[in-house]
Amino acid sequence: MNDLELPKMKEETKEVKEVKSLTFKELIKTIFTFLTHSDFIDIIVFIFQLLVLALVIIVFKFPVELVIDLGPKIFGLLGSNNLVGILVTFWTLIFNIIYTIVGIYAYIKICEIRFANLNDKK
Repeated sequence: MNDLELPKMKEETKEVKEVKSLTFKELIKTIFTFLTHSDFIDIIVFIFQLLVLALVIIVFKFPVELVIDLGPKIFGLLGSNNLVGILVTFWTLIFNIIYTIVGIYAYIKICEIRFANLNDKK
């Protein structure tokens, strides 16, 4: 009873372009190759893009600074003793370390994605 066959439709084959994740060493090699084989304008554009990316990451430091400034206010409620000073120092250190790690990781990942196909453009 269920022997009804539907007509087969021509399926389109989609070409999926895989984005290969570069290692840090491969990324540096790709950037070096790009810089040695590019003209002056391409190099200036590349440096400008890196500086804009660094500026964006630096701008994201302001919210982290606001959280860091909350530390003395929160721990100030405990009183004014040596423990509060240690807690505030620890609070500041932790958030600065987190920001640094996340900033470096984001910079590398964004550079990896943004500049993965530098040699293909030439």
